[in-house]
Amino acid sequence: MTGNHFDQPIGESEPIPEGAIGHRVAPGAFARLAPEAAREDRPARPRAFGSRAGTISGYVLVALATGMVMMFLWRDADAGQMPVLVLKEDLPAHRMLTEDDVTLSTATSAGKDGYVSLPVTGRLTLRAVKKDQPLTKADLSPDVTKVLGTAPVVVGVSVPHPGGLNGALQSGDRVRLLLSGATGVRAEVDAFVLSVASGGAGRQASLVVALRRKDAERHAAALLEGNILVVKRVRA
Repeated sequence: MTGNHFDQPIGESEPIPEGAIGHRVAPGAFARLAPEAAREDRPARPRAFGSRAGTISGYVLVALATGMVMMFLWRDADAGQMPVLVLKEDLPAHRMLTEDDVTLSTATSAGKDGYVSLPVTGRLTLRAVKKDQPLTKADLSPDVTKVLGTAPVVVGVSVPHPGGLNGALQSGDRVRLLLSGATGVRAEVDAFVLSVASGGAGRQASLVVALRRKDAERHAAALLEGNILVVKRVRA
């Protein structure tokens, strides 16, 4: 057929006009570019700042609340008051404290030298303490966990009056207990004195002490016998 494209032999293509030739594109290039084009055509989505703004607002509120608390505390300090630590609830004697057991309050600044400060974790109450009562050094032992671990036990023992240092022991003292027997000293254990009750001159003294659990279990018989010498380090 002459005059139309069927006259062209099979297998030969019609020449492409020179002006129609464009840039060469490697196979698959369009597939890689298509997603980019799709993203460009897609309407921009507004960014959400709600959660971040909420977090920032929370920080601002906490800062404002803290500032107000400190303002009231300083106002009370000017009136002869000062911040102190108090218990959130009544606690019996010989209870180990954590930071969760205390909160801030105010009390007269006249007793500031006797008030307890943070940290209180690991300290034992030496006597029953009421809720909202300012904590003083006379209420708490030192941190016993550094010596006795986190699970000490409280034990009552009797010692000869001279063995109890003739009344020189005080609540909160760190001591060494020498447990003696017929053949001499059988063991030495670390302890903290929680309370002292003297039976009078020449009589037994009763001590309440905190010990490591394993020491109390291992030397239970010797502790019951009462052949105990108390050794207290003398501070320079």
